[in-house]
Amino acid sequence: MNNVVLILFLFGVLFSSTFSLNDAYAAIDNPTATASFDDEDSDGSGGTFDQIQKPEGITTVVIGDNTYALVTSYGNQGVQIIDITTPGSPTVTASIHGNADPRIFHELVGPHDITTVVIGDNTYALVASSHMRTSMGVQIIDITTPG
Repeated sequence: MNNVVLILFLFGVLFSSTFSLNDAYAAIDNPTATASFDDEDSDGSGGTFDQIQKPEGITTVVIGDNTYALVTSYGNQGVQIIDITTPGSPTVTASIHGNADPRIFHELVGPHDITTVVIGDNTYALVASSHMRTSMGVQIIDITTPG
């Protein structure tokens, strides 16, 4: 938390003549819960959060005009892609199941970490997995069109 305050303070000093340390603390002093959900909850738009049991990793990515959260699920052996463009109304965009078709997503058994990379016009999720001796590797998933 102190690093966030320092960054906000330095940003304010560099780009504003009226920014103070109190402004930096005020920015993080009053957090507000926007939304929360559990595995198998409905998103209110007909989708179900079905890949978030025992979440291990999370990252965000912007594709087009939308912001997505990508959540690895150790319990469900997969990845949930959630549109969080409107934070108070997150919606399920896609569910990727590691055990649904092992020929395609065979490295999603026991996913625990996730990141994204843009190469050219495509966006990829890189998922690290390790589940006993069954699966230890990396799955690369093209999420250019997430839904």
